[in-house]
Amino acid sequence: MDDTRVMFQLVLLPILLQIPALLLMLVGVILALIYWRQNAKVSLLVIVAMTLLLVVSVSSMLQRVLLPFLIDTQWWASLRISRLTSCLGIVLPLLNAVALGLLLRAAFAWRKKADVEIEGSEFESPA
Repeated sequence: MDDTRVMFQLVLLPILLQIPALLLMLVGVILALIYWRQNAKVSLLVIVAMTLLLVVSVSSMLQRVLLPFLIDTQWWASLRISRLTSCLGIVLPLLNAVALGLLLRAAFAWRKKADVEIEGSEFESPA
């Protein structure tokens, strides 16, 4: 009974908690493919960003799931595990930031200046 509870807490629970986010990322890729003909550049940015987010999510999930087993079984040396977690701790947030930057670019940078301006507006830019 204890092994089942530990298995659920260490393996299944992190996977179950990630399912909604993973599904949204997959939907993002599918929508980008559907709208490819309307704006290929935006779709490409979204596909790359969502793929990066999927890689980051799956990698961090695997790290959380596998790390206790690697430590418990002493399959890897502690120094090797420490190096791996340090590398992932640096690389994964950077990939996440790149992906979010790509999504921002896809959302806003493709618009023309005329699309953003309000016609007949009396507002002037502060610059």
